[in-house]
Formats: sequence, structure tokens, C-alpha cells
Amino acid sequence: MRKLSGTSSCIAILTLFAVGIVVFYGCSSSGGPDSGNGEPPDTTDGVPDTTEAVRPDSTGPGVLTPCGYLNIFTNGTALGLAKEDNYLFIGDGNYIKVVDVANPSLPGLVSSFPNPSYDAVAGIGVEGNRVYGVFENKLKIFDIGSPVSPVELSSLTLTYSGARGIAICGNYAFIGRRGMGVSIVDISNPSDPIELDVVTDYQTYSLTIGAGRLFVGEETGFKVWRLDIADPDSLVQLGATYPTGETAFDMDYFCEHLFLAAGKSDEFSSTGIFTVLDKHGLIEVFTDTTQYICKGVAVEGNYAYVIDADVSGASNLYVYETFNPANTYRAHTQPLPAEARAVLADDGYIYVLCVSRLMIYRHQY
Repeated sequence: MRKLSGTSSCIAILTLFAVGIVVFYGCSSSGGPDSGNGEPPDTTDGVPDTTEAVRPDSTGPGVLTPCGYLNIFTNGTALGLAKEDNYLFIGDGNYIKVVDVANPSLPGLVSSFPNPSYDAVAGIGVEGNRVYGVFENKLKIFDIGSPVSPVELSSLTLTYSGARGIAICGNYAFIGRRGMGVSIVDISNPSDPIELDVVTDYQTYSLTIGAGRLFVGEETGFKVWRLDIADPDSLVQLGATYPTGETAFDMDYFCEHLFLAAGKSDEFSSTGIFTVLDKHGLIEVFTDTTQYICKGVAVEGNYAYVIDADVSGASNLYVYETFNPANTYRAHTQPLPAEARAVLADDGYIYVLCVSRLMIYRHQY
């Protein structure tokens, strides 16, 4: 266990010129590039590529319509959502459930596998043929070469409890620990993952990866860190800020901008905050107030999809047009039938995980 050193970002810049670039821009908390054989890409001999994607042309607000739903949650609180190909991986109590969404209007449950320790799912990551399930104090890795019959490859007991989420990049998993920082796990051998370190400088509540950087949102005081992960054994602080809000419930990254869903940590505030930050200096370029506490955000192309919820279960799905981040505007507001917990966007479909069901919407633009 260690504190994070304040190494100058100049070292990271010089390193980028001295070492060959290995591309893994697509790494994120809900999936990333596949090497072609189901294994995570090897990044041990290089540094991340920080080349940014090109933002698509402006397309306007589009049309948001309900598409499908599935009532499958019977094992506890729904939490954790990831997608690979035509399958969603969903946390439901101590179960990870696999849902076929090849036809989004008719989603179907294809398998369900439990965590025998009965700890609830706190986060899910997916890379190729691997699913990474985070529980209270464990990381479990599953082979999903056959989604109808997943196979557990390994189980790692983490140093601390309080796992909150996971972000995967190459051979490493970064696991947020509520109030206890971030665990760094070597997953190059999925049958024998190794916890390398626990960085305890901040009270992590959410995290995501974009363009070779790890962004970490704190639970109290709402501080957001930007870290260079070229060398996971020696993370480098590149910046930090105190954006509008209090607890960073969720975040996503796209095209040089960080998108934040925030609210009060006690969840009793009447409003939430959706914020867009420029990655350079983490400068706040847009902020909007939502009806309830912002619980999740997912970005695809020119759109940010935001969910909020209050303690009574009332929830909304918001669609923001973000072609020009500084002039972001709310394009749609869709009331939800149950308390929302997570959101994911892929190929024009928005998957909203509620406490009691999965809702699917189509955004045509």
C-alpha cells in the first residue's frame, strides 16, 4: 500500500517520445479493444496512445423511442452493466446475468452465474472473451467464450473491501474502492490475477479510462483526478479539480472531454448535477441541474445519456447533444418506470438498468 508520488508530468511526456506507442485508446470501464483471440492487448512494452477520436458531424437532437424491456431482477439490487457483441452482462444481487440483445426489442436471458460468497456485484468489466466481476472484496474473472455457459477462471481476494467499480486497460484492471482509493491488478494471466498495489490518496467512488488516462472521482468533496497510467506501477498525477457537485457517482470519457454524473453523497438532495469538463486542466465547460441525483452517464458520438433517481424510486433518462461541448443542450427527457442504477449506450441503443428491470431505448439521429 502506498501514497501516490507527485512526479512531474514532463517525465510522462518525454517517455511518450522515447518509447514506441501501443494503441489502446478504446480502453474503458465497460470494454475495449480485443487482440483478436479473446485476450486483452499486451501493453507491457509500451505506453498508451493518447490520440483522440474525431467527433462526428453535428446531427441534432434525433428521436428517442422505447424499444424493449426485460423483467429479470430477483436476486437483490441491480448494479453493474457491461456489453460485448450482442450480450449484456448485468449485476443482480450476487449474480451476473447474461442477456442476449441481438434483437433489442426482444431481449432474452441466456445464463446466470452466482458468486458463492453472496457478496453483491459492485461492478462489471468486459474485454474480449473475459468478464471481470467486482464484488465486496473480490475480483472474479470468467471466460465467456460461450455466453450460455460462462466458466470461472479465477478469484482474487483484494486487500480492502468496499469495491465500487472497475476500469480495464490492456493487462491491468483498476478497481475503485469506496473511501479507500484504487487497487491495481495485473490481469495478464486471467487464471492468476495479481494485486500489484493500492493507491490510497483519494476516496474513490467512480473511475473511467480515456486516451491513456485514468480519471478518478471522489466520494466526498467531489474532487476529480487525472492520472497517467503508462506505468501502472508508478502512476503520475497530471491534474485535479473540484467541479460543481459533491459525489462523483459516474463518469465517462469521449473526445478530450470528461462527462460527470454527480449529486449529494447522502442521496437526499432534490437535484443532481451533470457536468462536462475539458481534459486540459479539467476545466468545466458545461453544467446542468437535473431533477434528481445524477447516477450514471454514457457517451456515444455527439450524445451523453444521463440517468437520475431519488430515494422514492423516481427516475429520468436525459439525452444531451454535445457536438459543441461548451454549448451542450438537453435534447430529450424520458421518465423511467423504476429507480435507475446504470446506463450504457451502443450503436444508437441506450440500455438503462433499473432496480427491477432492464429498459432499452432507441435514439435515431
